[in-house]
Amino acid sequence: MRAVSVPVTVTSGISGFVFPGDQVDILITHPLPATNGKAEGVQRQASETVLHDVRVLAVDQKLESKGGEAIVAHTATLEVTPKQSEVIAVASEMGKLSLSLRSLTTPPGEETTADSTDNPGSGTFTLDSEVSQLLARKDNTITVLRGSGKSETTTESQPASRGL
Repeated sequence: MRAVSVPVTVTSGISGFVFPGDQVDILITHPLPATNGKAEGVQRQASETVLHDVRVLAVDQKLESKGGEAIVAHTATLEVTPKQSEVIAVASEMGKLSLSLRSLTTPPGEETTADSTDNPGSGTFTLDSEVSQLLARKDNTITVLRGSGKSETTTESQPASRGL
């Protein structure tokens, strides 16, 4: 096993609710490359769970002597396998990492050890078009080229399931 530290903020570190011994999932939020080959338009985003059920070894959160106020952690140290440490290193260069605190009791049927290193197709992800319906509408335009003519058609589709 290895110990890897990741930077956290008030938001990405769950407002100080992560403590040594807790189990977390690691999410990455990153920009998506343009699908039309052009660098113009709206910057698209995606979030993906890259590691599941990772044990927290330490956080650098401290109690300040003035009034007992907590200083929120800037790093969290995690216990990972060598492969998971590589995943974290690459993910931290790709985008913003966030921690998702796992429940102390695992609901029936929920996997606890699978992650993208075990089965690359099993991870979960969310596209920005699943969060905002305004972004989804832009993707539903079809351009039809016939000879020198060009026409655009907008298709109506149901919003993608968010797994709720």
